[in-house]
Order: sequence, then C-alpha cells, then structure tokens
Amino acid sequence: MVILVLACLAIVAVVGLFVLRSQSDVTAVLTVFLVALIALNARWIFPGAGAIGTPAMVVALLAAWWWCVARTIPHSDIDRGPSPIRFTLLAYMWYLALSWGIARLGPLTEIEVNGSNTALLLAFGMTGVALLIMDGTSDQSRLETLLRRVVIGGAAFSVVGILQFALGFDLVDLVSFPGLVRNDEAVQSIALRSGLSRAEGTALHSIEYGVVLAMVLPLGIYFGIRSSDRRTRRLFGIMSAVIAAGIPLSISRSGLLAATAALLVGSLAWTWRQRLLGLIAAAGGMIAMGIVVPGLIGTFRALIFGAAEDTSITARLDRIPLVEERFSQAPWLGSGVGTFSPVEDFILDNQYFGTLLDTGLIGLVVVSALIVTAILCCLRVLRSAPDAGTRYLASAIMGGIIVLPISMATFDSFFYRILMGLAFLLIGAAGALWRMVVRTGLGEPADHEMALSTKA
Repeated sequence: MVILVLACLAIVAVVGLFVLRSQSDVTAVLTVFLVALIALNARWIFPGAGAIGTPAMVVALLAAWWWCVARTIPHSDIDRGPSPIRFTLLAYMWYLALSWGIARLGPLTEIEVNGSNTALLLAFGMTGVALLIMDGTSDQSRLETLLRRVVIGGAAFSVVGILQFALGFDLVDLVSFPGLVRNDEAVQSIALRSGLSRAEGTALHSIEYGVVLAMVLPLGIYFGIRSSDRRTRRLFGIMSAVIAAGIPLSISRSGLLAATAALLVGSLAWTWRQRLLGLIAAAGGMIAMGIVVPGLIGTFRALIFGAAEDTSITARLDRIPLVEERFSQAPWLGSGVGTFSPVEDFILDNQYFGTLLDTGLIGLVVVSALIVTAILCCLRVLRSAPDAGTRYLASAIMGGIIVLPISMATFDSFFYRILMGLAFLLIGAAGALWRMVVRTGLGEPADHEMALSTKA
C-alpha cells in the first residue's frame, strides 16, 4: 500500500512539474479532476491501490502538490493575499494531520490504519482542489467556465441515472477502462424502494446521486437565467430540467430535502417574479414526474409522512446511545481521523456523529467553521457585488454549498467521493469569487455583465 501511494505521488510530482513549467490553466487541470470524479468515481481504481487509488484522487493530489509548490515560487500566479476560506481550509488540513498522529499513539487494527490513511489522503487532495481553485483561478470568466463544466457533468450524471431507472439495470456495468479495475467493495446492484428502481448514476448510492444533483441544480439554473445569448440559456435550461428530473428518481428524502434547501438559498438573488416562476416550474415538474412514473408521488408521500415508522429513521435514533457511549471516551479529540469503521463498530448514517467520534468536538468545530466561512463569503459577495450577474453567481454557489451541512445530518456524506469532491470545488469557488469581488474588486464590470461564452 505504501509503495503504491509513493508511486502515485511520484506520478503526481512529474506531471505537476510539467504543468507548472508549461503554465497550464488551473481550470483545464481541474476539468480533468471533474471528469474523473463523475465518470469514474470510486468504482474504478488502479490495480492494488485500494479505495484511495482512483484517478480523481491522483488529480486531486496533483492539485494539492501544485498549490504547495506554487506557494514557494516567489513570482507564481498563485494568490497570496489574505483569505478567510484559505485559513479555515489549512486549519482543517492541519487538524486532521494532528488527529492522524494522535491515532498512532494507541494500538490500531489494520482496518483502522487503512481508514486513517485513506481519510487523511482524501482530505489532503480535496483541500488541494479547493485551494487551487481559490488561489489559482485567474478571473471570473475562467471560474464560470469551470462551473459550466460542473453543470454539464451533472446533466450527464443525471442522464445515466434516468436510464438506470427506466431500464432497471446498471449501465455502468457495460463499460470498462484500460489500466483500471473495478472496486468490488464499491459496486452495488440497483436498489429498489416501494417497487421502484432507485437511480444512482455513477455514484456509490442513490442517496449520493440525489444529493449531488441537488448541489449542481442552482448552478444550472444560474447559467440558464444569466447566459448572454438565448441559445446558451435554452441549453442550460434543458440541462437544469434534466438534473431536476433525476433528483426524485433517487427515491430519497435526502435528495428532496437537499434540493429544496439548494433552491431556496440559490434564489436569494432572484427577483420575486423569477421565484414565482420557479415555484410554478417545480410544481409542474413534480406533477409531470408523477404522471410519467406512476407511484412516485405516493412513494414520497409515504417517505415523508411515514418517517416516524420508517426503519431507516428508527435505526438511526436507536444508535444515539451507542454514539454517546463512544463519544464519552474521547470527547475533545476523538479516536483519530478515519479510525471509526462500520465494519468493526456500527453504522452511523450521520456525518456529524462520524466527525465527532473520529475528531472530537474540536474537529466538528473546524469542519463547521469551514462550511460557515464559505457561506459567509458568498453572502458578502451577494451584498458587495457591483452587478446582478455576480450576485446571482454567489447565491448559486451558496445554494450548492448549503447541501453539504444538510446531507451530513442524513448520511455519511464524507464517504462519498463525488459529493465530497464537488463540495470542496464549490468551497474553492466561493473563495475565488470572494477574492475577485470583495478583496480586490476584480469582478465582472457592470457594462460587460455576464459575457458568458458558449464554450464548455
């Protein structure tokens, strides 16, 4: 495992040196991360590398390495000015490194050692992605280019899930990738709920599928409203509809709750007329989905109003005494990042509990501070931006970020790579926009408001 990790880091170093020497664009490199994250996820890994050995993780480690090296080069393009999100990202990373070291002070099982190593590398890579976007994105136009690609990836992700739902089997089983092997522990058969197939796209679970689409939806609507030409607005409007259609097909309360929150927050910059039209479109879309998929609305009605008797809810409540007992053993620092394992311990289905048990109260405060700081930066842009387009963008990014703390209450969200990768991408985008608008005043000028290119 150590040799494989070192080999991956060596590849990252070589490729990263080439990237730095050729002055490649941050957006282009992170597009590779985005494609690998959505298309390959954790289902395909390099042979013998384990769960951490995914192509997306190699690119994420490249991003982290790139940022670290660029910070040491005096005249690199990496931003060095003050940034609240950078501070909380580095605090998050340093605390997890400390937690990893604390875990080594006591005896660990093999599962705990592997889990701790994986959690630390994953956090390092994702933090690197956020930092590189925040400090390396040259201007708002390049930031929007990356976010447009997020929407395109989300639409493709949704289409795969819709086809899975319609056909009743996993289309992903039909494809393979040279040089990669399937991670059998991460691949599951299509699940059923109330007799309906649950769409999951390339995600590891249908819940992740629905929540990820909810995270992307505000961005799709933003480009559908604010793009400069009618053709582009129509294109992103269609993609937004496709993304929205995939959310209920996850048959997930988490997806529905996340989408509701994302749209409420994402619409903060809208006019009241746009909010009314959005509400009408949402109601019409649900009615249309109910007609096309008989039983769908009834299933959601049962999930929402029958939650008190739902075994998935009662099981979560029954675990609270177990969490309290385990938490009391190390309340401040926890047992060490990544050491809690559902294989050796018990299933949590709650990321807040997982963070408490792994990294203690201090770890939960650090994670919460990171999320809150990103949201506050978006709010500051929303108040300070000189043009409506930038305010719309800030609220769309914030709508995506708000999905993360909601999903943390309903399942183990940090386990799921697409969700975590997109969350840190949006946190980085929030930091970049704050830098461009609030700190340096380099946002898009009002007379060139939202001159969005049609290239993706």
